[in-house]
Amino acid sequence: VISVDSLAEALAQARIVPHFQPKLCARTGALLSVEALARWDHHEQGLIAATEFIGVAEKAGLIEQLTTQISRQAFVALRDWAVHGLRPDLEINLSARSLEQIDLPDQLAMLAHRYGIEAQRVTFEIAESALIAFDALALDVLTRLRLKGFHLAIDDFGSGHSTLSQLERIPLSEIKINQSFVAGAHADPQSRAIVESCIGLAQRLGLISVA
Repeated sequence: VISVDSLAEALAQARIVPHFQPKLCARTGALLSVEALARWDHHEQGLIAATEFIGVAEKAGLIEQLTTQISRQAFVALRDWAVHGLRPDLEINLSARSLEQIDLPDQLAMLAHRYGIEAQRVTFEIAESALIAFDALALDVLTRLRLKGFHLAIDDFGSGHSTLSQLERIPLSEIKINQSFVAGAHADPQSRAIVESCIGLAQRLGLISVA
């Protein structure tokens, strides 16, 4: 069981670090971007996935610190990679609780500027499940992020929490199709139909689709 104190200590010691998952173009195989996945480099348990501690961070009011720390480290990585000619875009997950912080767009924009990262190279992802409690404040925060030049994506799309009216209101750039449908699409006609529908919807809305 992860305690608030141990998580706070890990944040203070910068033990929460990003691990980068590549995103490739389906047509060319070219590297397009990397997703910064938060991992706790625990001295006894090894790497701990974000799913194990995000809930604790949200309840303890540590999610803003966690988001800032992962974003800063990811921006530093992009800056350092550029020296070697590698310039992928970046994707970072946002907690639903982050959408309650009206000053978040300003903080992230200043952080990106500090490390010389153009906002248009950064996409912030929100899980489709976060849309259950979607309200005016969340829409305000997302709109402010978009106005700063950042891109927005819905993660795990197809799990059934969003509505077409919400997709119309949110200034999205891409949708990421729920992996359970993608993994079974080659063998399960229903999964394949859902994937095809999601891709078709993305195309009609002018959005990038990610599997």
